[in-house]
Amino acid sequence: GGVALVARGGCSFVHKATLAQAAGASAVLVADLAEGAAAPGCGCGNETQAAAAVHVPVASVGQQDGAALASALARGEAPRVQLALLHVPVIDFSAVVLAAMATAVVLAGALWANADTAKDALARAMCQEDVAHDAQQDELVEVDVRSVISFVGVASALLLVLFFLMSDTFMICIVALFAIGSAVCMQGLLTGFINGLRVAFLGAARRTRGAGSQSEGVTLPMVGRVTAVSGVCAAVSVAISAVWFVYRHEGWAWVLQDLMGVALMVNMLRALRLPNLRVGAVLLTAVLCYDVFWVFISPLLFRGKSVMVQVASGGGARDTLPMLLKCPHIGSPVGGYAMLGFGDVVLPGLMASFALRVDRVKAIKLGGGAPRGLFSGYFVYAMLAYMAGLAATFTALVLMNGAGQPALLYLSPALLGTMVGLAAARGELRALMANDATVLRTQTMAMEAPNTAEDTLADQSHAEDTEAAVDEEAPLIPSRQ
Repeated sequence: GGVALVARGGCSFVHKATLAQAAGASAVLVADLAEGAAAPGCGCGNETQAAAAVHVPVASVGQQDGAALASALARGEAPRVQLALLHVPVIDFSAVVLAAMATAVVLAGALWANADTAKDALARAMCQEDVAHDAQQDELVEVDVRSVISFVGVASALLLVLFFLMSDTFMICIVALFAIGSAVCMQGLLTGFINGLRVAFLGAARRTRGAGSQSEGVTLPMVGRVTAVSGVCAAVSVAISAVWFVYRHEGWAWVLQDLMGVALMVNMLRALRLPNLRVGAVLLTAVLCYDVFWVFISPLLFRGKSVMVQVASGGGARDTLPMLLKCPHIGSPVGGYAMLGFGDVVLPGLMASFALRVDRVKAIKLGGGAPRGLFSGYFVYAMLAYMAGLAATFTALVLMNGAGQPALLYLSPALLGTMVGLAAARGELRALMANDATVLRTQTMAMEAPNTAEDTLADQSHAEDTEAAVDEEAPLIPSRQ
């Protein structure tokens, strides 16, 4: 006989297979009603004996594949189906690649966000708010409890909008916005990186050139002063985004998507800041509940459909949400991608960035030097906790036979438990929970002020040189969306 295509419904898989076998089917395909559903079971409880009587192979197919097969049958076609038992490796090395990328993004974002922590803390402690990196502060957004609650509410509303209004046109708009935003972030990141190299290696030469460097570049309407470096960075960024947008369905497009996503996430980690551990605890707890609800509880309210899984998979649209890191399954015969959402990188990354800022401010309080040991602060432990949370996520993915897992279910407890436990063990929990956990007091920093006029002039000369080098490369694309 032929292969029976059965819709996944209320009756058990064993019952479906028994009826199909009695009708003469040589195999049974169970079409899921929603993407990301768990694989059919082989019988349990009082169905164990009935399952033993099933001799035909039974397999499940996704919602889109099932709909395609049903449409072909409705048109009178006879699609050919081949079932094979394939060996899927237990260890998915694509998960290792994703974990490495996510860890690198968190590390880079934390380092960039805290690049000027020491200088800013010194200026604030000496009540020099006018020199406390005004331009940098304008770009920062300090997260508070109210903004956390607003974020969860807006994210939930947006998720429902996507769930009910998902279409090809709607998804193309989201993809286009992602391409534009990523181009802006890539241009800013590339320009900042090149500026840093020029300050590090060409600082002495800049001092001899004087004010002549200010005349470099041209001024464009609505953009400002543009130099050769910022113009080239803008052109490269726009080209990458345009190529990805046009060829995003090709097998190699995931490389460009990951590159664009990395730039976007690093800029988000640069722009957002946790003021203390209390806000960080509220954030990680809130997004944990958000993730669990929309992945595991929403099927009880939406006819068996997981809202998060449905939206992430595109809900039948040709495109899927691009806000995730992707890597093709390595060594797997079934194809597909391992994926990790941007929120699973940025949100825990904010806690790691906070940990690094605490370490650097604490080092200044202790005399301005670096931490006394690799494990004397919080940042190293936060990074280890993040990697452990990623390992737990991908392990659960294997144990659950590939069923989608909310990564924050493992990442949030790992980060939060490590930070709170370590702070409590060191007797610093109350200090980190305070509203000014990473702000130095004036009297604490009195000993760190310059002692001589020569020191003051040297610091001012270095600051002016750095500011001139950075200002020279104004982004061609505005850095704020």
